[in-house]
Parts: sequence; C-alpha cells; structure tokens
Amino acid sequence: MDAKAAKKTLLELLPALLGPLSRIATRLQDNDLLASVTLTSKQLRPLAFSGVVDSVLKSAARADVVPELAKQGLTATALKPLHAALEAFKTAQPATRKTINERMLAGAALEDLVDALMGEVRQLDADMKAFKLLNRALFDGYQQARKLVTTGGKGAKVEVKPG
Repeated sequence: MDAKAAKKTLLELLPALLGPLSRIATRLQDNDLLASVTLTSKQLRPLAFSGVVDSVLKSAARADVVPELAKQGLTATALKPLHAALEAFKTAQPATRKTINERMLAGAALEDLVDALMGEVRQLDADMKAFKLLNRALFDGYQQARKLVTTGGKGAKVEVKPG
C-alpha cells in the first residue's frame, strides 16, 4: 500500500474510533483525552498526520479506555486495520529528515558542478582573448554571447555590430 492509499484508509477508519473515544472521554471526564480526539476529518488533513493518528491509537490503548472501547466492540482485533494502515503510511512516507538531507547533498553536488563549469568558462574566456587579434568578428560574437541578459526590466538595448 502506498502512502496516499494508506492515508485515505486512515482518514476513512479514524472517525470510527474518534467518535467512541470522545464519548468515553466525556464519561471519564478526561478533558485531555477529549481534546485529543475531538477532531473532524477536515481538521485531520493539514495536521502532522501520522503523529496525530499515533497519539489517538495510544489513547485508545490506555488501561482505562480499553474496557470502555471493548463494550462498543472496538477490541484490539477490530482496531488492527487502523494500526496496519498507520504502519503502511509510516513505511511509505519518506522521513522528513532523510528528504532534507538528500536535497542538501544534491544542492551541494550541484554547487560543485556550477563551480567547475564556471572554472571552465573562465578558462575559455582567457583562451578567447587570442581571437581579439586572430578573428575579431569571432571574438566580438563571443563577448556578445557572454553578456548577462537582464530579463523583466527596462534596460538599454544592446547593439550588435555587423561583422
């Protein structure tokens, strides 16, 4: 199961646990539990999803809550699909730190490539200076191609000298 399918399954199954948990929290007069399980599907979507679901499942496993859930038929066996979907989601979802590290490494590699490319361009610039004497038209064309082009702003027009 991929991350998207696992998240969809969790969003479908979680309300079946949240409703009974909120009633149990009210009966137990446990305001902390009530606050953690009073979530609508729309509220769940933007939250740190796996952490919220994990917290709800831990609340459902509390010693004072398990017997109350069992009265409603929500035993450990009945909650297995929810646990399985959460595990599938966690497995399929890339770890944030790993993704950030991979991007940083890719950025560093790209920076090294750009530095190497700029070194080559500077070497080519030095080599092209000889064409100032050998082939002036080629040198002027190269200089024109090397000018930075400013886009999006009003700048002076650059005139190209016919060779």
